[in-house]
Amino acid sequence: MIASQTQSFIESMFVDAAKSTLVRDSTHEIAIQPAPAAPETASKKPVTGSSLLVITISSFEFRLLTLWNLPDSPALRSYYGSASSATASATGLRNVTEYFAETANLCCGALNRSLSRYVTHLGMSIPYRLNSRCEEYVDALKPQSLVCFGIRINDQFNVDATLCLCANRALEFDTNAPSADSESDTESGVLELF
Repeated sequence: MIASQTQSFIESMFVDAAKSTLVRDSTHEIAIQPAPAAPETASKKPVTGSSLLVITISSFEFRLLTLWNLPDSPALRSYYGSASSATASATGLRNVTEYFAETANLCCGALNRSLSRYVTHLGMSIPYRLNSRCEEYVDALKPQSLVCFGIRINDQFNVDATLCLCANRALEFDTNAPSADSESDTESGVLELF
């Protein structure tokens, strides 16, 4: 079971990470809204032509999957760079997934750093691409929490993100206590390598 305060805290950390990393320029607009989840996740059908990008953050206590549903949108391709590619017309969706993977990796890296203040021994996967129909079977993971977000950038295109949290035990962060490493990191200038 996941404490409601911990659940809200993780969602808030994700929104903060997304707002700071998903836009290519700080003047660009980003709107992030919780999206209502279908009663049965298996009944959720992916958008035709979409691609699913997955990044996992895990510890001994839990596994958090971020699932990014990317529509085959010219505006999205243009924003994340693949429209300028000479092969964009032939392999547009593959290219937009590759370009967006770097951005999603930055977002999950920021989320990972925020979580590491409360959880030790966190690891993060590289972004990997799945067939979009795989999202229909996310219930097979038996998640304790499944939260969907609709993300709209510059009022031009949408990206759907789902946080799928699977915990091995009761999960609760003490968000009121100062993190053990925050003071030492600030003083010593910790360098993080990927």
